[in-house]
Amino acid sequence: MAHRLKNMREKLDAIADDKNDFHLTPHVGEIAADHTYNLRLTSPLVNESEIHGRGKEKEEIVNILFSNADDLSIYAVWGMGGLGKTTLVQLVYNEERVQQQFDLRIWVFVSTDFDLRGLTRAIIESIDGAPCENHGLDPLQQLLQQKLAGKEVFACTG
Repeated sequence: MAHRLKNMREKLDAIADDKNDFHLTPHVGEIAADHTYNLRLTSPLVNESEIHGRGKEKEEIVNILFSNADDLSIYAVWGMGGLGKTTLVQLVYNEERVQQQFDLRIWVFVSTDFDLRGLTRAIIESIDGAPCENHGLDPLQQLLQQKLAGKEVFACTG
């Protein structure tokens, strides 16, 4: 038993030495998660002059949007990280024909830490362009339902 404890202590010492060699801190996971959240935060703003090679894909999505204009539709853009999905959706969101076709355009960021109340509030704030003071989920959803009633909406999550 003493031999096993000695081996375990040596392994733990080696791990502690590696931690020091790599300058790791005890809270590295929390920092990394927070840092990742800030890196992924998106908005609909994009500098179109810096984007090349997405015109065909943008036109395909715009055509799909207009061909299904009378139906409730959801079009998902998915793929591996780093392919330019968010950039493509930003291009569509800012397309002049899309701006003219829809009564409302909404862009909200949905984090991995999903909060329905916060997301509902963010959608309302995107519509109004002002902070929403409601705090309960039910009043927020009723308010959102009122704001969306009878409107054609183009909504994006980034």
